Amino acid sequence: MTQSHDRRIHADALRRQERDNAFLRFKRQAGAMLASVALGGVAAPYMLLTPQTVRATAIYVQANSVVWLAKGTYAYPTVRITYAGHAYNVPARSIADAPYYREAAQIMLADGLRGGCLGFALWVASLFLLRGATARRRERALRDRVIAGTLVTTEGRLATLTGAVRAADR
Repeated sequence: MTQSHDRRIHADALRRQERDNAFLRFKRQAGAMLASVALGGVAAPYMLLTPQTVRATAIYVQANSVVWLAKGTYAYPTVRITYAGHAYNVPARSIADAPYYREAAQIMLADGLRGGCLGFALWVASLFLLRGATARRRERALRDRVIAGTLVTTEGRLATLTGAVRAADR
């Protein structure tokens, strides 16, 4: 006979397994969401913008990084840029303050945010589209099956089966 502590141990194990499975599902969905947002945020600017705008953004980010790293020192850092096939060392502060480079970075940031939103929307749409497949997979997992000679069934089906056996015994 099973003791009450055996049932409690079994119930705790089932709860722990369900909690672990829910955490794994959450982790998988969070990873898929982050990947789709990141892919949209990176792919959209590269598909929509010209190479010159992308290059200007990279120079702007590099110049701002150098200015930030040199903050508090007396150094006047420079950034190497290439124009018409010639390389020039330009003060990083002048590039960070130039409207051309700043606008290019703002355009790329705006397109990246739009792409990230599009990636999020596609992830949400995939959740709705794959909802049926998930429900079918869940139903297959819960379908009646024989485990070590015992038929696992629903309450209603059990009542039908035992009713048929009782009627045959009369």
